[in-house]
Amino acid sequence: MKFFIFTLTLMLGTALSTSAFEGSFEEPRLKSNIVGIYEGSALLCTGVILDNDTIITAKHCLSSIKSTKRLMRLTLKGQPGARALEVFEHGRLDIALLKTSTLSVQRPYSGVYTSPLKSGEDIVIGGIGDNGEVVFGHSRVRASVGSLSEIEEGPLYLCHGDSGAAIFVKQNDNYLLAGIVLRGEEGCYGKGTFLNLKEVF
Repeated sequence: MKFFIFTLTLMLGTALSTSAFEGSFEEPRLKSNIVGIYEGSALLCTGVILDNDTIITAKHCLSSIKSTKRLMRLTLKGQPGARALEVFEHGRLDIALLKTSTLSVQRPYSGVYTSPLKSGEDIVIGGIGDNGEVVFGHSRVRASVGSLSEIEEGPLYLCHGDSGAAIFVKQNDNYLLAGIVLRGEEGCYGKGTFLNLKEVF
């Protein structure tokens, strides 16, 4: 797997605030590849499983997790028994890979979306809700600049713990992983910023 070969040209938004996701979308096939990354009982971030031992998430969630002792405290909700082994951070970009013991992977999405995301394009966001369960919501791309896209303001709330949440695009009956959430506006408003993954793979 290639590792971090994209260029981040603009950083938008501010840090995320308290956890909440709202939306009527429900897709059981996607749930098994989205995990909550916890340290003890505290939700740090959402992560997306890439393969049987790798999770992609936002770097700022794990930037303080350096020691083996703290890695051992991490738990992956949705992947009972899996252990966090090592964090690989990108040098400049807000993105990281979490290497783990073997994960249960059902490949509910069909690959990575390789087309440029356009303003007004429909997306599905999957993250961790207030109840600690995976939840989904619909939104649209407001604008794209380089490797970043903005999410339209709407009924979907992006808050603390939603960094690293998955952005999917639906083509025919297939879901493609298009990006991960990096930032939202303070106060859990609908607008946020996500990183396009089309140049990573």
